[in-house]
Amino acid sequence: MEEIEQTLYVKRRRRWRKWLDIPLGGHVERFWNAGSSSTTAKAANGRRGCNVCAGGVGDAASRACVACMAEAADAGRIRFRFELRPLAHVRPWGRERRTLHWFGLTDGWYWIDLNGHELLRYSDQTVRRRQADGYEGLPYADYYVVRLWEDLLQLLPAVLEPVPTDLVPFIEAGSTTWAERGEHEEDFTAEIWYGDRVLDVGYLRNAPVIRWWRTIMNGADAVTLDWRNRSCEKDVDVTFADPVRGRLVLTTEEFVDAVRDLDRDLMAAMHERITLLEERRVVLPDVELDLVALRAEHHDRATWLPQALDRRVGSDWRAVRAGAAVLRRSS
Repeated sequence: MEEIEQTLYVKRRRRWRKWLDIPLGGHVERFWNAGSSSTTAKAANGRRGCNVCAGGVGDAASRACVACMAEAADAGRIRFRFELRPLAHVRPWGRERRTLHWFGLTDGWYWIDLNGHELLRYSDQTVRRRQADGYEGLPYADYYVVRLWEDLLQLLPAVLEPVPTDLVPFIEAGSTTWAERGEHEEDFTAEIWYGDRVLDVGYLRNAPVIRWWRTIMNGADAVTLDWRNRSCEKDVDVTFADPVRGRLVLTTEEFVDAVRDLDRDLMAAMHERITLLEERRVVLPDVELDLVALRAEHHDRATWLPQALDRRVGSDWRAVRAGAAVLRRSS
């Protein structure tokens, strides 16, 4: 069932809808948990011991414990971080006609800083292998930074729709526990609903599965981030840094603030980059640039976050519940 989590985004990207503002607020004790299946219920009461160190969650017991790492760092901050590749090293698009546009100019590296753990950082083994092959970049996801930004904005309306209490076990469990889907429309609806909360990183080799969902329980307004690194197949030589699994519960306000920070930082960096090109302080030989179009697109993209926050999803809870019940029959 893993393929579901990385392919449903294709359908999700076609379904931008108006999102009605849901008041943020409430407080949730920030904590990490690398194996619990009931983190949301614990959010209102704080972390009650470490599942990984105390009881072991498979191989995770022998690795660095995410929960203790975060506790030592005074609990659960999240930052979306990036670094743009120097302009002189940005790879143009095309062969005979070399061009660069706004998307292409975001070439760089990005990762998610989770209080000491860097999600989307490659493992030391992978970094050493790449360096031996002559790679001189940073040890993080190497792609166009705008993809992380776009996909987070795409997720926002669905992630910010609170999950009903009775569906929390379904979203927490993950798709690896599902039964085979039948031909019922409700099954498909539940799959799409689940997929709307999976971050699309399918363009990265052997990328982790990263999921988000919001709950409002016992006065705690929280967004849960759950990740699972994929196992390394025989023909795949790329792995991501331990721990293999993790789960972070943070306030909804905290999550939205982190997305706002990424939006602000990326827009500022791209404004500076386009200004350098406009003022010809940096010249890219033999590369076609439409500076007027670049600036116009920049102004347009600066409006995308407010639009995403204004979009509304209207989940068909009857259909989602019916489909979830069928898919969870094997769990």
